[in-house]
Amino acid sequence: MKSHEPFQIEVTRGQRVESLHQVRAAVVDEKGMVVESYGTIEEPIYPRSCIKFLQAIPFVESGAIEKYGLDDRMIALACSSHSGEPQHLALAAEWMQKLKIDQTALWCGPAFPSNEKARFQMIREGSQPQPIVHNCSGKHLGLISSAVALGENPLGYQNWDHPVQMRLRKVLTELTKFDHEKAQWGVDGCGIPSYALPLRNLATGLSALLGKNISESRIPTMQKIRAACAAHPQLVAGSTDFTSVMMERSHGEVLVKGGAEGTFAGLIPGKGLAFALKVQDGHGRAAEVATAFLLRHLSGISTKEF
Repeated sequence: MKSHEPFQIEVTRGQRVESLHQVRAAVVDEKGMVVESYGTIEEPIYPRSCIKFLQAIPFVESGAIEKYGLDDRMIALACSSHSGEPQHLALAAEWMQKLKIDQTALWCGPAFPSNEKARFQMIREGSQPQPIVHNCSGKHLGLISSAVALGENPLGYQNWDHPVQMRLRKVLTELTKFDHEKAQWGVDGCGIPSYALPLRNLATGLSALLGKNISESRIPTMQKIRAACAAHPQLVAGSTDFTSVMMERSHGEVLVKGGAEGTFAGLIPGKGLAFALKVQDGHGRAAEVATAFLLRHLSGISTKEF
């Protein structure tokens, strides 16, 4: 294993470095073994939305896709932190129609689009913030779908002791090799529990999507999630978002997912690698640069593509 000090992202103005962002990262192989690290990877962090690839697993495994006539677009949206563009809202509305629910079922709360063009359009039209526009509405629809497909009452699905959350903790514990029943937790920005775990374990969990170190029965689920996000990168974030642009320009050779407070995680399937990183001061601008650096360092992307 190659072990390094945390690396730094420098923000310059003229000839001076104006700001510094320190980054910790863990890189693991397809068996979840650490091959490279930057700084401590044992200190727990909240992964926030960069764990959504894993949070979508119970939805895919619930049978909801087959039962309600859903498809890989919904899988991509379940993994998303979407920007509230028309393509996202139309798909979420279609999904709700198939489930026969309305926006009152979504615990994530009302929001305006993060995409500037879409946000200004809503304001010009006099529209109010809506739950469907919240960047986590796809994840919430996935959670609700898993409940109704299994005959559970989805009401209260955001609570720690709801079957949806219990099932999610079981999956996360199994794949990250970290006991989520005992993990410290807090309420995420969208209202569901977020569990603190070490960067090492977060990267190990992501490596399960490579399909090499898991039970044979779960391989089709991992393939569906990877294929859906590779086929619909704009649904995972947005037309101008770093995450979607990265996946589009690499033609699916890398899969990445960002989260709040400077978190990012991803896969390079062709190299059999997964990674997770955390910008210590939580700044998103540094997380994107750090992700691009790490992907180039690991030969996931080239200067031709970016």
